[in-house]
Amino acid sequence: MNQFMKVALALGIGWSLGAAGCSKDKEMPVSPAPVEGGAPAADKDEAPKDEAKAEEAPKDEAKAEEAPKDEAKAEEAPKEEAKAEEAKAPDVARPEENKPAGAPKKLTWEEKLAASTPLAANPGQKPLGDKTLSAELCKTPGEGFLADSASRAIQALEVLGDKLVVADKDGVLHGFVVGTEGGCTLSVDTTFGEGGKLSLGKKVTSLSKSDDGTLFASTGMFETFAVKDGKVLYACKASGHMEVHASGKWAIVPWVNATVEIAELSESGCTPSDWVLKDLSKNDTRQGPFENINTSAVIGDEIYLGAITAEEIEGRKPRLIAVYDKAGKELRRFGSTAKTFGDDSFGWVHGISACGGDKVCAVDGNFRRMSVWDKEGKFVGAVKLMELFGLAGGSAWHNDIALAKDGALFIPAAQTREGEGRVGEGLIFRVTGL
Repeated sequence: MNQFMKVALALGIGWSLGAAGCSKDKEMPVSPAPVEGGAPAADKDEAPKDEAKAEEAPKDEAKAEEAPKDEAKAEEAPKEEAKAEEAKAPDVARPEENKPAGAPKKLTWEEKLAASTPLAANPGQKPLGDKTLSAELCKTPGEGFLADSASRAIQALEVLGDKLVVADKDGVLHGFVVGTEGGCTLSVDTTFGEGGKLSLGKKVTSLSKSDDGTLFASTGMFETFAVKDGKVLYACKASGHMEVHASGKWAIVPWVNATVEIAELSESGCTPSDWVLKDLSKNDTRQGPFENINTSAVIGDEIYLGAITAEEIEGRKPRLIAVYDKAGKELRRFGSTAKTFGDDSFGWVHGISACGGDKVCAVDGNFRRMSVWDKEGKFVGAVKLMELFGLAGGSAWHNDIALAKDGALFIPAAQTREGEGRVGEGLIFRVTGL
């Protein structure tokens, strides 16, 4: 689930949300120091670049992680430049007149869009263990999901029955009805919000659900909105990305390198409290073995955390999946901690989901692959997502995964279009065969 670090504050500085609605001091998350070697290519065994599933400062909390290396220098979103009204003497040239001959023109968003070439995907089949995975591109209405950077095109997605909810670059929710006859199609769900869109007034960066169809849309540091039938039930003032138990009665709420919370839920609200993993960024007061939680999921009655260890193992701080019970007892771990990066290693865990009946699937945006494990942590196999989805060119960005009731998986893939300027396009694929 989902649940893409732009905030950098001094390590260990505490702060209070005050008017934001939290009743206790909460440490601001800090991006971990980059690991030498940079982000790896999908097929190389190199140390991965740190990319937090961290969000921006409270005003714009994005689930957006640092973009893959070919997008790390993405341009800002096009903005209309304000032209100051300055008093000028009649003989003074305007700034535009002083621009060097041949200087490149700053393109508007519309011009960038017109000059870009939509992505071409040729999804197919790939083996994974003793299974064969099949992928198909879901056709979306309109222009799809576009942004100034591929890593921002799709914030999150979640399946509700035969419907799919997607958070776009602005965190606005889009409701779709999923069709599978003759290929995957996404049709606008006009019963969702206003004409298929729902804006909660803040940027949604993570989605979760309960079995009764309630959607939990997290905005990051401040709150999570409980939404039922396209209408808001309440806002829960838990600090982080909420992943909900199937019963809808409780949820785990991690936030990057701050104290992890657990929340008790009801039909009208929630009661959050500190869990066993506390002060993740503070070496002197940290409780627990991890310095960062990238993502989380609740599968059955167990909590799955995509995490970074606080202590070095063989000269590095491994990324792995740790499994806990609700009371906070660690049960097991997934992922190799060896120096070499095999298919059973993680570069960065961006999404975790149940899959294949009794398996666990993890999407790794750094290595651009999905790995499959049994529930005891035994590695089953992995597939390179760009190859499965038939995407060429630069690296694609995969930051979430959602399980449908028929066993299919929905996985986003975002890439920068070819053309003048930079336009990121987000695609959604339906994967079967597990």
